[in-house]
Amino acid sequence: MTATDIPPDSPVRPVELAQIAEILDTEHLHYFDYTPETASLKTIFNGLEIQISLTQNPLYLVLRTTWEHPISSSEAPKLLAVTNEWNQTQIMPTLSFYEKDSELYTVFIRTIFAEEGLSNHQLAFNLLSSIEAMAPPLAWLNTQFPTENLSNTAKASTNE
Repeated sequence: MTATDIPPDSPVRPVELAQIAEILDTEHLHYFDYTPETASLKTIFNGLEIQISLTQNPLYLVLRTTWEHPISSSEAPKLLAVTNEWNQTQIMPTLSFYEKDSELYTVFIRTIFAEEGLSNHQLAFNLLSSIEAMAPPLAWLNTQFPTENLSNTAKASTNE
């Protein structure tokens, strides 16, 4: 692709869920659970179900996924160390975890400030690079916690 193949950019404008869906369509990324009322949709990339949503006041574009392998709460110190190491050495996404039914679920989050609006190119770049950025922490966690040693009782979830 050359610079002349790139369509002209739009002016900066408020970000809407329809724009996000259009970008995913253009990139041939399937999406589902499109809910304009809650300003969210989901896509699957590298085996991760990623929820993409818009928050209000101020407006943020938020990408969130949960690693599909819950970890026993007895592994909390190790998970805390792994999470801290990732967050200290990587720009995005941010890793965190929560406990549910004595198991720990690791969450990947990427937020993009969009209160002032974004052009189509800015939105596409931020959206697609953020989706792609969800893959490295998946590989990182798989090396730190080999999946054959983990409980496989839960599926990937984007809701706590």
